[in-house]
Amino acid sequence: MNQETVLIINFALCVLDAFMINRFFQSMFAKRTERAGFVPYLIFVWFSLCLINSFGNVLINFALIPVVFFIFVRLSYKISLRKAVIYTLIYYIVFGCGREMAFEMLYRLLNTVFPGEGGGLSASFGTAFLLAEYIFSLLFLLYITRYTRKIKMAEDNGDDVYLLIMPAASVLVLYIFVYMEFPEQRWMQLLMCGGGFLLYFSNAAVFVILARFAKNMNRIKLVELSLLKRDMEQSNFENIAKANDVYRKYMHDIHQYFNRFKSLARKGQNDLIVDIIDGWETNLSKEQNTNFYVSSPVLNSILTEYCDRAKGLGADISIFVEENLKVDFIQDVDKISLFGNLLDNALEAAISCREGNRKIRIRMFMGSRYILVFEVRNTRIGELRREKESLLSTKQDTGNHGLGIGIVRELAAKYGGELELEEQGEWFGATLMLSQPVD
Repeated sequence: MNQETVLIINFALCVLDAFMINRFFQSMFAKRTERAGFVPYLIFVWFSLCLINSFGNVLINFALIPVVFFIFVRLSYKISLRKAVIYTLIYYIVFGCGREMAFEMLYRLLNTVFPGEGGGLSASFGTAFLLAEYIFSLLFLLYITRYTRKIKMAEDNGDDVYLLIMPAASVLVLYIFVYMEFPEQRWMQLLMCGGGFLLYFSNAAVFVILARFAKNMNRIKLVELSLLKRDMEQSNFENIAKANDVYRKYMHDIHQYFNRFKSLARKGQNDLIVDIIDGWETNLSKEQNTNFYVSSPVLNSILTEYCDRAKGLGADISIFVEENLKVDFIQDVDKISLFGNLLDNALEAAISCREGNRKIRIRMFMGSRYILVFEVRNTRIGELRREKESLLSTKQDTGNHGLGIGIVRELAAKYGGELELEEQGEWFGATLMLSQPVD
């Protein structure tokens, strides 16, 4: 094979490297830019890899290639610094070091099985073996990304560092295998080579287990939210039925009330008429205690429930909902997570204040024809924590409470919107904006 062909193949393998790392990360993380703005980053990876490989130095490759991958990941994807380090290392260990070490043992085995001049079969057909190695690695990557794309990355936490254990352990064992003297017994050669590839394949198990765990957790969450939705709808319909019963009861007696008013009016007993009306309104308010805000049974139940809870806890709550509000584009289970989390936080913060200063203000309206706005403002005590310009909770259990805000942000992104948090003196505000699909 002439030098020009080898050079073309090496360039092609660098392109394949750029494609593979992009495929790995895009299966889990969102891109920062559109496709047109993304191309220069891919070119940067390709050109950098070609330049590094031109030195032909193993130590330079080992030191600089992870750096190139890391820079590409940080520029191209919406990912925290910590996650970028962890997942870049995972990718490089599995699809760089691990792959090369596993195939090195295969080369040794083939050299003993097909001995020849000049170093054996692997030396005679080195480029062909390299192509086979990359094709195999690509197929392995495509298999893994079937599962990684099912893993929904949450807010940054400390657990994902444990994902490094399996790749690091496997590459250390493979490193030992490579630098051991290759055994002379055929069965030992086969055992070492097979064990090396099993270690290499074991890295896929981490992502398979994570994906299946995430799938099962999503199923459990959907079941729980569906049951909650059913209970809310049932409660809302029961309230409607109760309101209708109250309405029929008073409509049934309305003629008797009017006849009584006429008789008393003729006798000039206006004070007695006022007393009857006051008593009528008092009885009606006792029986009819359900507010109706929106046509959505689930959202109406959420607002009604939190209004009742707030009043029961001594909070001053007011709710304004614009007429003809468009909320049908939001899935019912998402309504529970979106509005329930924000109202939970507002209520918990407000009731921590002293009596007389427990206030919650809720507004829900269409900011434009296609933008739904949900505003929650509440009084609170304590200073808010900040992290990289983001407002966090004042509560001690910051991990769990931060998760609620993270869920709201993810769902807001799902509906093409965003969540904004701000503080103004003793008031804390959350503004959720969701985009309705254009007809």
